[in-house]
Amino acid sequence: MSEQRLAFGPDRYRFEQQIQQKQGHVMALIENKEEKCRAIQKRIEQGQGVCESCREIGVSEKTFYRWRRAREDASKS
Repeated sequence: MSEQRLAFGPDRYRFEQQIQQKQGHVMALIENKEEKCRAIQKRIEQGQGVCESCREIGVSEKTFYRWRRAREDASKS
């Protein structure tokens, strides 16, 4: 497969990871991500906003939503 085709197909995420690895980019790991995301979820359940909860815990909203979606998908399986 050509790199252009992969860039726009269903394997785009994997392709982007491969490019980043080749360029020496490494994703930062979040320590205790599960615990932090659970803490955010608890704050939301108590009525606090998502943005404020994420900011206080130190996790981006995008990371929180990605984590939540992955947990929901795992529970459906």
